[in-house]
Amino acid sequence: MDRLTARWSSARWLPLGLIVVAAIGDALTPIGYTWVPLIAAACVLATQVGPLRVAARYEAADAEARIGGDAYAIQDTPFGIRILIGDIRGKGIGAVSITTTLIGAFREAAHHTSSLEELAERLEQSLGRDQAQHSHTSHDEEFTTALIAEIDHAGRTLRLLNRGHPAPYLIRSGRVIELLPAEPGLPLGMGDLISQPATTDTFPLVADDILLFVTDGVTEARDASGSFYDPTRLTLPDRRAVTPAEVLDRLADAVYRWAGGRRDDDMATLAISLSKSDRPSRADASPSPRSPAHPSTPR
Repeated sequence: MDRLTARWSSARWLPLGLIVVAAIGDALTPIGYTWVPLIAAACVLATQVGPLRVAARYEAADAEARIGGDAYAIQDTPFGIRILIGDIRGKGIGAVSITTTLIGAFREAAHHTSSLEELAERLEQSLGRDQAQHSHTSHDEEFTTALIAEIDHAGRTLRLLNRGHPAPYLIRSGRVIELLPAEPGLPLGMGDLISQPATTDTFPLVADDILLFVTDGVTEARDASGSFYDPTRLTLPDRRAVTPAEVLDRLADAVYRWAGGRRDDDMATLAISLSKSDRPSRADASPSPRSPAHPSTPR
């Protein structure tokens, strides 16, 4: 996507255009049809972003195959490669309108804000303006969980700012480690309820690491007894490197089997790894992180 915008500046609006087309198509077609694949294409239009290899997957809920509010975007910026994954409360045209605002604001502000805290504030301001313009609709009760990530161009450091979203996971040597925030923040749209904004957590990255981002369609999938699925259960090879696409395939299969084939919520997943030639060696990084302040051996 960044190579397109470097040549044609108007290409930056292509993702938003695809979302609008998907929303119209979704509204005009029977429930048995879904335009979700177009939403997925709009959110991530490349399998390679800078030194990152990217795989994305978006699956609609079984009940009412209407477009929901799960969204993700990746942007190469002067500050590093920035990633957004979010979940807008609601479905249909209203959720798509907010999704369009969120992705558009992210793609613009990611280039001009030096910190993730400021970037989150810009996103919240954009959603606030959208809410004010649609105060006569259900938008006045909407909020958005969001996770904003930044990977430096050397591929050595991950920074995370969590605004009420499911934590991401680090896959290292076949183990899946949850990267919990030290102090999680409230969802976008609810930031004025607290005086202290969420802060950024920092984690080291090493060779062959894969980052897994999910929405609550994964973490809130239930088995027959009502237990939630835990992505740290995911079984992966420990003697060979896996690709981001393979991780998402295995995760989708695991969630499907856990839930007995049922799906009550949309499921957006994103897996990211560094290209082999750009990865720092394991000797150059500290052990697997458990907490942002004191990296240690993961549980």
